[in-house]
Amino acid sequence: MKTKEFFQQVSLNEIQPNEANVRECFDNASIQELADSIQNSGLINPLTLRAVGKNQYAIICGERRFRAAQLLGWKSINAYIKDVTAEEAQELCLIENIQREDISPIEEAKAYEKLLQTSGEINELISRTGKSEKYIRVRLKLNHLIADFAELLQTGEIGIGVAAVICEYSEEIQKDVHSRFFDKTSYSNWFNLPQEAVKKRIESNYTSCLKDYKFNKQECASCPHNTANFSLFCEDSGKCVNPTCLQEKNASYLTAEAIRIKQENPLAVLCKPVYSQTNDTVIERLLLQEYEIKDNANCRYYPNEPKQPDFSNIETEEEKEHLAQLYQNKMQEYNESIKLLEQKEEEGSLTRFVVIQDKNIVFQYQEHEAESKENELQKELKSLQDKDKRNTELKTINTIKDTKAFIEANDIPHSEFSESEEKYLYFFLLDALDRKHHQDLGVTKDTYYVSENEKKEIVERGLSEELKTIIKRDFLVKGFRTAFGKGVTSDYFIAFAKEHFHDDVEKIEQKYTEVYNKRFKKIKEQIASIKKQLKQGKKKMQEASKKAA
Repeated sequence: MKTKEFFQQVSLNEIQPNEANVRECFDNASIQELADSIQNSGLINPLTLRAVGKNQYAIICGERRFRAAQLLGWKSINAYIKDVTAEEAQELCLIENIQREDISPIEEAKAYEKLLQTSGEINELISRTGKSEKYIRVRLKLNHLIADFAELLQTGEIGIGVAAVICEYSEEIQKDVHSRFFDKTSYSNWFNLPQEAVKKRIESNYTSCLKDYKFNKQECASCPHNTANFSLFCEDSGKCVNPTCLQEKNASYLTAEAIRIKQENPLAVLCKPVYSQTNDTVIERLLLQEYEIKDNANCRYYPNEPKQPDFSNIETEEEKEHLAQLYQNKMQEYNESIKLLEQKEEEGSLTRFVVIQDKNIVFQYQEHEAESKENELQKELKSLQDKDKRNTELKTINTIKDTKAFIEANDIPHSEFSESEEKYLYFFLLDALDRKHHQDLGVTKDTYYVSENEKKEIVERGLSEELKTIIKRDFLVKGFRTAFGKGVTSDYFIAFAKEHFHDDVEKIEQKYTEVYNKRFKKIKEQIASIKKQLKQGKKKMQEASKKAA
């Protein structure tokens, strides 16, 4: 940038600070140190100013020198006056600040951001500042830090490496990380962890591995929420930090895949897994589209397609040929197995189950006798009956869903607690019923828990005051199980226990009180001995001081 400039003495009263300066913090001690240096050695580098009006100048470079001159009480100062526009002056100021050794990372980040707004090209910044692309990109990303982390970086409580990891995540995640893991009162805070450890812990707590999902990840490849795009080099497809988007992509893919499979294989049965987790969103979407979803029996899995061998670490051609032959043999066995299963499915002696897992769809099967015409009719009849049952379930599901939303959004009108509400209350209180009271409530079945239907029978036939008391006390006993150490819960628990077993609880308390008193007596003696020694030592020091005086 070639500009006209001239040198002159300028009155300090005619100079104003640069409002565009990214440096917001000026340390008074360092300004005083600079003032002392200028007082002893003189002003080595004049200020750089630009005219903003008649006898009015704005600082381009040298605000610390200007402040030092004010401290020294100077009336005027040497300066270069440059003939530049406001935009050109801002660029010069930013470049000058970036090249300073004492600029903070946050101030540097703001400077690069402003320079990028004017130049528009990373390559331009590289050539003008002499910094690498990685260096500049890391500084630019620091502008994404929430205020709490920006302050920790500014004060040096976290390093730039840790900050560079944190700034990759959304504001929501950053706030949660700060509140949970950068609390100085917590013993398990992350303040002293290195960059790589913080990176791994955030990924563990807030991300999902994309390779575990089956949907097309083409959009994820360039997504800013993909950790693979947090650095220039990544070994895998990355991890997702946007759970809402991830779950929607996964649910949409699984729903479409289940429908495609069902359309291509009309006899296949859509179902939930027995042991693994299903995807409730997918199940709900399929039910709304009137697809039948069954609970899966524990059937056999379809064979897995063999994986192609990895030849990258194989040195000899002989080993490669051997692995290739093994793979070919396994593929032949796999294809024959699939062909046989498909043949049995067409003959009607095998049922294919399309099992909808949380992140994937797998096939299972069950073999049986080929069905007669009568069996097919019976099956069709049952299918229609199941469809009617499903429609009823949909009606109930949607009614419950909308009613929940309505109740949560509205306050229940003020009125007396009704008999039916009391019935509902005891229905839930029965969850805490102790097994030893099952028979009192008419539960004869030897079970750990009272089922919903049994609870309904109990509250519907009415409860005597004695039975209500049993239920409420069992609820209290279950609640008091959390009592531990000092606290209100523990105080209430002891009071509750004494109310019913006063003498027994007193004996328990007396047992541990005696143990405490014995220990306390010894501790008290040791405390008294130490205090005596301290008193004697203090007395000796006072006597020694008097003699010395």
